[in-house]
Amino acid sequence: MHFLTNEKKIRLFELLMLVSALIFCVIFSSATSLFKTYAIILSFVLIFSISVIAIGYRRDKHYLRGSASRTIIAVLLAALILIFMLGVFLGFNRSYASLDISKNLQGFVPALLLAVITELLRHTLLRKNVVKTIDVVFFTTITSIICILLAFNPATIVDAESAFIFICTIILPIIATETLCTFLVRHIGLQPSLTYKIPIKVYMYILPIIPNLGSYLYAVTAIVMPFVIYHLVLKLESFDRNAAVRIHKMNSGIIAIPATLFLITVVIFVSGIFKFQLIAVGSNSMAGTFDRGDAVMIEKTNPKTVKDNDIIAFRKDGMIITHRVVETHITDNRYEFITKGDANDDIDSFTTGGENLIGIIRFRTKYIGFPTLWINELFNKEIE
Repeated sequence: MHFLTNEKKIRLFELLMLVSALIFCVIFSSATSLFKTYAIILSFVLIFSISVIAIGYRRDKHYLRGSASRTIIAVLLAALILIFMLGVFLGFNRSYASLDISKNLQGFVPALLLAVITELLRHTLLRKNVVKTIDVVFFTTITSIICILLAFNPATIVDAESAFIFICTIILPIIATETLCTFLVRHIGLQPSLTYKIPIKVYMYILPIIPNLGSYLYAVTAIVMPFVIYHLVLKLESFDRNAAVRIHKMNSGIIAIPATLFLITVVIFVSGIFKFQLIAVGSNSMAGTFDRGDAVMIEKTNPKTVKDNDIIAFRKDGMIITHRVVETHITDNRYEFITKGDANDDIDSFTTGGENLIGIIRFRTKYIGFPTLWINELFNKEIE
């Protein structure tokens, strides 16, 4: 390729990216999404390797890369805390993977690899001084098309309304994300773009529960966040190099605020102040349904909504117990529940009055309750 200028080399690599995406997403449209994703990842790795040989790789040395990354982390944390606090009122859903290893291998790993290799290509091809605006737009368009093709499912587009939903919830957030990443790479470097891209691509595989905000609120968040980050980074760039220390201190403060809010949110969930309460399972009486060390989310409710076979949480002798309802008795508008642990041979030797009911178990998340149990055990040992 020594006979080509860097400008032509960059355009050639961009065309190769587009062609590989069209081959695997259009020609092999009947293939699984996982196959198409890994095929694109492998083709991008090959293109990246050749591009480094042909035009070189420029290290990320911009003096604002750390400050920009901290700003992005602060915005992401603030957005996460906000949507989780809204979830206290609107409810939660179990995430796609919910710590399931097999699902994570099918979702988390390819999402992470595609995000990383895409940003490496963006950094390599768009950081050269010879790159013109048309090349920047072309690259951003290509990466947007690839993400849209991977997310596209013809079976879900059945009418004008579903097409509109797809545009609002998939296409526009993707365009906003890819545009922001291009801006970050062009103005600062690889580190900030990876700091933003990786969390938003893999959060649904890491978080065990996700607030039930609806597609449109998530779409608004995905569009607004890039806009906010764009303006904050522009403000960072308005500082000169001598202000680097002040920028570092400012960003440290920005991160401290969301971190504090996060701790407050955790306390709210554990304390059960609002509609939902998160507790750790301390025994194996429900083994097979959920185990010791799992965490369960309780939706507070009144006895009238409880049905037989529901798993409820109730108070007894100062403890919170989670067992399944076997029978419900109503006497003079007073509810009494006969319960049983799924792993127990016999029903409970006591009945639970409606006044002791906390709520219904909506879902569980594996393992994350262990830290709470360990702290409690340590505390109990100290008391003894």
